[in-house]
Amino acid sequence: MGQEDKVRQVSDLLELATQAHHSYEAKVLKGHRDDRWFDWYAEYLIGHGIDLILEDSLASEILGRLLRSTERDRGQGQSLVDWKEVTARRIIEELT
Repeated sequence: MGQEDKVRQVSDLLELATQAHHSYEAKVLKGHRDDRWFDWYAEYLIGHGIDLILEDSLASEILGRLLRSTERDRGQGQSLVDWKEVTARRIIEELT
């Protein structure tokens, strides 16, 4: 599978995670913000096949830290026009 195919698939998986997490916050957390969203996303991504896309197994702690640092970079003024695509590229570059 080519690099751009992986980026698209990881980005699509991030979109599914986003939708599922919004539902989780609404139903389970009763509308409260999940401050440890990155851990939830990491578990979701691993549980939904990111390992197969990347052709490598991942530890949820490592993936969670990468997601958290991506969000922190965005908070420090780095423009991330499309969070899912930028995050997908970063996951692929740093974890494969």
